[in-house]
Amino acid sequence: MSACSVCPLLAQCEARLAGRLAAGEKVREQVMAGRLFTVTGREITADEVDAYAVARGRRKPRRAA
Repeated sequence: MSACSVCPLLAQCEARLAGRLAAGEKVREQVMAGRLFTVTGREITADEVDAYAVARGRRKPRRAA
């Protein structure tokens, strides 16, 4: 998601995403224009990503002592 912020095509990608969403299309299982969409098309906000990853089976990184 953060890689999108430096992409030279971000504005085009945002416009395409906006058009798809406005047309009622579900965006599924991808990151597009810096936004994460689930298999069902629900958007995961940036502050929800870690909890979503853990819920999907990712382990929390261990903290260095």
